[in-house]
Amino acid sequence: MVTADGRILGKGRSDYKQNAVQAAIADSGLKATPLKEWCVDWVPSQKFRDDLASSTLYVTLEPSPRAQGEALPPITKLIEQAGIQNVVIGCPSPVPEFAYEGASALHKAGLTVRVLQPEDPLHQECASLIPIYTELANTKVRMHDVCTLLWFHTPMVL
Repeated sequence: MVTADGRILGKGRSDYKQNAVQAAIADSGLKATPLKEWCVDWVPSQKFRDDLASSTLYVTLEPSPRAQGEALPPITKLIEQAGIQNVVIGCPSPVPEFAYEGASALHKAGLTVRVLQPEDPLHQECASLIPIYTELANTKVRMHDVCTLLWFHTPMVL
């Protein structure tokens, strides 16, 4: 998440415990708890709220508009409830039947959404980061299995 004046509010990376969007929002200082819906504990600072409202969330992969069981509501709802108004998506979902669902849900919620096109070098960079995920997501392997496989195939940086 980057403010309009270029300050980084939060960074995140997906792992087997959380989604990159959750991580970026937590890194910014905003607490969000997944119940049946997201419960967001607002920081009392008006400046922080203004920063969130003017920030842009950059994501490698399109956020999902689908609930993931009872424990994790849709990530698109978290983005909306956090007050972020602008989202740039590096790659749509690599599963053809889900492509652009997240972008559409964010757009319908009133956010400004930009999906990078294949000829954009940043799209190409994002696509280069997700080949294992893309392959596994299209084999219809359960997402838990995808996360477990990615965990064991991702090099650790110490």
